[in-house]
Amino acid sequence: MSNCTHPCLELDAGFDRRIGEKIRVSTQIGNVRVPQVRSLLLSKLAAMSKQGIDCRLEALYPVERVGMDPWSFTRCLGILLDNAAEAALETETPWVEIILLSQKGRLSLRVSNPYAGMIDPDKIWAEGFSTKGEGRGLGLASYHRILADCPNAATSTSWAGGVFVQELTVEETV
Repeated sequence: MSNCTHPCLELDAGFDRRIGEKIRVSTQIGNVRVPQVRSLLLSKLAAMSKQGIDCRLEALYPVERVGMDPWSFTRCLGILLDNAAEAALETETPWVEIILLSQKGRLSLRVSNPYAGMIDPDKIWAEGFSTKGEGRGLGLASYHRILADCPNAATSTSWAGGVFVQELTVEETV
């Protein structure tokens, strides 16, 4: 028996992989049950995919509440996803990973992406600061203003080994 590398077999394998990925993403997005958040995720994932960014979404458990105003959470998520996509596009292999974990009255969001530059953690939160040039740098400052009105939210930022990570945790209020 020979090892046949027929082009049709390669096409089938690629097709199977793409279909498998679409099924996985649709299962994960199905766990996001807050309409505003699901809608934004679908839109951003489609846009990133069109730009050639490998998008990974993980929402293993149903997300039925976000613990804060859903529109405010959606604005925060949009800012983080836009920044992640923009930074990822500057790398050789662009990707963005989004993890939503809803458990025991707490929602944790983690957005990760590769980043090729250097980060000054003291400057990234300043309004108007941007690694992209003039007339930019409003996103993270807006993100912090939104979260300032949400005492049950905590945020953290880290950068190591060429990966930038933004985390947002929101505790449900009783």
